[in-house]
Amino acid sequence: MPPTVIRALRLPVAVVLAGALALSACATAPRPSDPSARAASPVERGGVDWVLVNGRGGPNAIVVDPPGPSCSRPCALVIVDGFNNSLSDATHNFTGISASYREAGGECDVFGFAWGSDVGLTKFARAEAAADGDGSRALASFLQKERTACHARPVHLVGHSLAARVLLRALIPAPGTPPSARVTVESAALVAPAIAADALEPTGELGAAVPQIGRLGVFYNSEDYMVLGFFYPLASRRKTQPLGLGGSRDRARVPPNVVEVDFADRWGPTHTALRAYGRAFWDYHLRTLSPPPGIARSNQPPRL
Repeated sequence: MPPTVIRALRLPVAVVLAGALALSACATAPRPSDPSARAASPVERGGVDWVLVNGRGGPNAIVVDPPGPSCSRPCALVIVDGFNNSLSDATHNFTGISASYREAGGECDVFGFAWGSDVGLTKFARAEAAADGDGSRALASFLQKERTACHARPVHLVGHSLAARVLLRALIPAPGTPPSARVTVESAALVAPAIAADALEPTGELGAAVPQIGRLGVFYNSEDYMVLGFFYPLASRRKTQPLGLGGSRDRARVPPNVVEVDFADRWGPTHTALRAYGRAFWDYHLRTLSPPPGIARSNQPPRL
């Protein structure tokens, strides 16, 4: 194809690409229209008890609504939002995801962590930079506060798509950080993660986070051809397959605390967060990553 044609196609392709990523990461039900809206009250959330952690202002301006954490339950589940969601989008997503978690029998306090991912439909690289910067630093700050307030109770992280980058980056200790000061979690789940397939290897971009996690679940979708198979490589300008499409590039190089599961049979060719966090996902999560106190983790493959 002539270079002039390629240049002419760049902007339309970028717009379609970013739009598909944004729309696929969000829910399909109606959302509040005001992107700066506060979190809904427990009643407006359909009676589901979850707490908004607004990290969009950076690590020094975190707002927890309602104020907390309450430490009322034996563990904490922190859901990290994905690419190009406003605060009202994130609130909508957290409401549906937390309801699904409760229906599956989840007992943890639920926190929804929102970060500045809505930087523009064609600005995926800028969103990655936000994930690496203020997004991950704000999450790390909240996790430290939760640890102090709730006496180091078990914490479980889950993140969809680009949220995997925020989640993992938050767990990478700064050089010279003593073990007692590091942010660690009981488990983490990467759902359709939009990061490189070699990211979890010891020499990978985010591999330093893996030792800080008790057990790390990678929930990929081998049928996510449109978003992770086509759009993500274009948006990120990476030539390698993403982790969320086929799992790790070389499973033998990934630490043994990582478990990888293909959820294509349940998700189909979709990248939508609310569908991904359905009952099948939480049933497996509760058996394998976050069993109730006194229940041993299962090492059996999921019954999908």
